[in-house]
Amino acid sequence: MIDISDAHIQIALNNPELFYHNILVNLDSNDSLLLNDSIPYTSVYLFLNDQETGKSSLEVYIQRYTMELQEECSKVSKDNVEIKKMANKSHFVRNLIYKKELEILLSCDNCSKYENYISEYGGVCEEFDLYAKYKIACQKRKPFPYYNQVIISYPNSDLFDINDLKQKCHIINGIHVLWSDNANEHQKAIITQIINGLVPSLNGGGYFMKEPVTKKQWCIVCGVLSKNNVDTLFPNVDTSIICTYADCLQFINAFQNITSVAVRLTNLDVIKQSINNKIFIEKQISYEWFLEDETSSYNVAVYKHSPFRIEKTVDYLSYATFRLTI
Repeated sequence: MIDISDAHIQIALNNPELFYHNILVNLDSNDSLLLNDSIPYTSVYLFLNDQETGKSSLEVYIQRYTMELQEECSKVSKDNVEIKKMANKSHFVRNLIYKKELEILLSCDNCSKYENYISEYGGVCEEFDLYAKYKIACQKRKPFPYYNQVIISYPNSDLFDINDLKQKCHIINGIHVLWSDNANEHQKAIITQIINGLVPSLNGGGYFMKEPVTKKQWCIVCGVLSKNNVDTLFPNVDTSIICTYADCLQFINAFQNITSVAVRLTNLDVIKQSINNKIFIEKQISYEWFLEDETSSYNVAVYKHSPFRIEKTVDYLSYATFRLTI
């Protein structure tokens, strides 16, 4: 919070544009400020919303400048990253910017309508997308693999009951896990072991496994064999499993269904950085599946450890090891 006088608050209430251009922009060195010259009234609102002395003045501010706020927010680019940050900071501002999307979202009362919302408006407001997916998961009685994203990104959400979500989850190594009722104790133990072994990526893009998924982990998580059968039938059960891309997806889907945690294959940049910084535990691994980039869901490739080189493939029947990123 920025130390500001009552006199400044009064200027903000009486002349928002003057306050914005002559006072607020001069404080722009503070990282907590979100300012945009195209929406000065909204920028001043967000500033007042952050000030303890200004909270009692918000109602007055809204009453005085409702039309200006509505007009500003109706004209902004909804794809603008800066605007999205401003919307995430305040439910009031979010509802002005995404007024149409909110009205349609709240009118949904079944899976089909929520699915239509995602098809029509998906990508406009992430919080609304997650809420629609959550309602679909609840109505279909399926796992919702975005609990961590909701709890971390929208801790003050007025759509989700955050406290209820937190109470339902177990926290393992900082990850919120909601166990499926169908998960057995061996699956829980293996997954707990995997999550406890995760390390943060160097670029801040989540957490990843230091070692590839093992034969035992794959069989137990996927429910192919019991722990006793795995130990009996497989020699070297703790060595890396070498499998197809379809097998990777089977493990990822099983992991998500058991935990309601969204996981994906490790990104190439993370692998490169980790090898260069010797974070990965070195083993004699020939090939490993990974995502081509963070935005890709299907474009995979295989790389060879030593010497390090990339060998792209479109043959999903190729065999390689794999790791997970959360």
